[in-house]
Amino acid sequence: MEPQTGEHKMSVRYKERIIGCAILLLLPVAAAVTGYKSDGIAEQARKEREWKEAYAAYIQRGNDAWSGHDSYSLIYVDDDEIPELYIDTRVMATGEFVASFYDGNIGVMNRDRVGLRYMEYGGLLYSQSGNMGFYPCNIYRLEKGTFSEIGTGWCSESFDGENMDMSYFWEGNPVTEKEYEAHIGELIDTSACVEPSELYTKEEVLEILEEGEVRNNLR
Repeated sequence: MEPQTGEHKMSVRYKERIIGCAILLLLPVAAAVTGYKSDGIAEQARKEREWKEAYAAYIQRGNDAWSGHDSYSLIYVDDDEIPELYIDTRVMATGEFVASFYDGNIGVMNRDRVGLRYMEYGGLLYSQSGNMGFYPCNIYRLEKGTFSEIGTGWCSESFDGENMDMSYFWEGNPVTEKEYEAHIGELIDTSACVEPSELYTKEEVLEILEEGEVRNNLR
């Protein structure tokens, strides 16, 4: 091995000094990035705690329309990371509730009857069910915690003694069956709609909101 010259030693020390300075300069940046990540995680945890506590309080307050045998689910209707709270009262007359938390407030939609379906992350809900020969159809949009009805119609049965006849109406006007289906199709893809898949008792959903992980199978 050839002996190192003074010039070579100075070059090595110079490189070491440059590297040391670079490390010192990067340390505050690394600390800032770490702090930013920590702040982001803390903020995310705060937001999650906020909507969970709001839903839990809403359930605990209850509603005179609920039967005491209600089923609950957490579903994703609009395009954010906060689920909606679905409540099935198990009573045809009081039907189903959907609550949505947004910006510190809860918006609630109540639909009598049963059979509510929705487009996951699509912001749309659809209900078409009934009995005694009357079958209403209602389509809703959920946006920023507010539910609005964007389409409504119904079909009804009539008998002339032996034969049954179906009449169709959209926004109060008589239409044909084909027109009725077309009006629905203009607003929502019913084939893409789903029903709440996992239902919980009151005790189970409160436990999930208190300490459990909310299942999100799409994101």
